[in-house]
Amino acid sequence: MRWAYRTGLVSGTSETTFDPEAPITRQDFALILYTQSGSPAMTGGVLRDFPDVAQVSGYAYAALTWAVEQGLINGVGTPEGVLLTPHGYASRAQVATILMAYCDR
Repeated sequence: MRWAYRTGLVSGTSETTFDPEAPITRQDFALILYTQSGSPAMTGGVLRDFPDVAQVSGYAYAALTWAVEQGLINGVGTPEGVLLTPHGYASRAQVATILMAYCDR
């Protein structure tokens, strides 16, 4: 964690707090991978296909766009359809699946 903080990969939960034990949201996890990848340019508006796109925080929009474009995040099936659930916590299984896809690309 110290390395990630020192290198700017993570910045904490506020200006004065850092909570490494807190669950991570799907959008924050995407942001970490996006930042680690050098914050590459996105090519389109793939997020508009998700009904809950308005829930994506501004700071995470580019990261989630990139993660969807890369096939790292595909959404979560719900009775309402496939949603991004950007503020939902990433389960261990989701983190493992996303990391495997990230490492394979």
